[in-house]
Amino acid sequence: MQNVKKILKWTGVVILTMLVLLLVINAFDEKIAPEVAALISAPPASVPQGENAYFVFFGFQAPPGEDMHARGVEMVAEYEKIIQTDPNSQTIPFPDAMLGEKRLQFVGSDKDLCRNSPEPHQCLAYYLSRSADTTRILTDNKLMVDRYLQLAGYPHFQETLPPVIATPLVRFSPMRTAHQLLLAKIAMYVKRGNTSEALAMIRRDTVFLRRIAAESNTLLGKLNAFSLLSADMRALSEIISMQKLTPVDIAMANNILQPLTDQERRLARAFQFEARYNRNLLSIIAREGNVLILEMPSDSAKSRETGFMSRLDQQLDRLFYKLFFKPNATFNIAGRTFIDVIALDAMKCPDYVARLKERRGLTAERDRSRIRLDMVYNPIGKFIIDDALPAFYGYSSRGHNLDGLVRLVALKVLLKEKTVPDSRVEQLLGTAGPRYADPYTNRPMQWDGKKRCIYFNGMSDDLELKQRVEVFL
Repeated sequence: MQNVKKILKWTGVVILTMLVLLLVINAFDEKIAPEVAALISAPPASVPQGENAYFVFFGFQAPPGEDMHARGVEMVAEYEKIIQTDPNSQTIPFPDAMLGEKRLQFVGSDKDLCRNSPEPHQCLAYYLSRSADTTRILTDNKLMVDRYLQLAGYPHFQETLPPVIATPLVRFSPMRTAHQLLLAKIAMYVKRGNTSEALAMIRRDTVFLRRIAAESNTLLGKLNAFSLLSADMRALSEIISMQKLTPVDIAMANNILQPLTDQERRLARAFQFEARYNRNLLSIIAREGNVLILEMPSDSAKSRETGFMSRLDQQLDRLFYKLFFKPNATFNIAGRTFIDVIALDAMKCPDYVARLKERRGLTAERDRSRIRLDMVYNPIGKFIIDDALPAFYGYSSRGHNLDGLVRLVALKVLLKEKTVPDSRVEQLLGTAGPRYADPYTNRPMQWDGKKRCIYFNGMSDDLELKQRVEVFL
């Protein structure tokens, strides 16, 4: 019995000592490292308000008769007032509510749009196969189409609202619907044999979308631009298959298919914006704990329950975070991760693949070792980082996949221009040169004679080179 008491006594002493040491270790936060501070110090350059399509993305669905840019300016100004009052507000009005019941909306059903078809990469064929329905939706949604066509007239796209919790997301959903209508309009030009106008419409759209890719501050903006550019490239590929191209048409197609510039493909600006957002978010977590963070508006009432147990739970939550969450130390890890991701993003594609494989190995090792010696300091922050940041390493693959698709369609133009028979396609691929090479390997694109397609293995969502990107001849 005496031995049991001694064991319990010394066990208690050890546990108490460990708890005291844990509290002492976590008593102080770090200073923000200079290189991390530099990452978030410079705000993005502003562009003239009247030239910035960002405002149109908010006001695009303004009721008929209203100026979409002016309405967008008003909406952004309203959001600015909310942000100035409470940057962490979770009661911001949704854009649909601000635009009202008379806002411009798509007239039609889901099946009217190619994105809901079994073959979303063959949109022109889809719209041509249902020509009467396509004519109907273009007539019923003429204002939406006209507004989308006006976007090309804006020389800039850059987000102006700061990266805080209260900032609403850019309105890309209506734009994606309008872009589908643009593809339907292009299909009707193809039906009438007006290849030049169809190509000119694709060119105007790709110029605008490349502008978003080059100037957007956010991952959402960049990735949506990549997605819509991919749809335009697929549409161009369909036109090449369907139509007889004149030398002027071929010149137009090659103009559309210029390689992505570094500014268009790279995500450094977006990662810096994300870093500033993360700094803001970590500051809120430090103050509020896990309460009121990343909740849906419908859940906000629950978070404000005033019962004794609810208040006690919130206070304990805040205390736990105050003791074991260090915002500066966490942001130093996050900032260095963003710096590493930006360096990775700047690499040529084959080097990017090699470094990404190395980084994924380190991430996998960390995931297997969640209980580590270094977790005694700032354990909550390190759990947050382990969960949230590894995904950023893979975003650059979206630009590389798009770059590869552009190369494939350019190859298709070359094959058509030279009237290369199937028996010689593989030979031409081998001698086409670096502009037409697989971006991930720098080797020639591949040929599948049975499917009559040229392809490369792009990067999939699980960051493996197994997502076959194909262009059919």
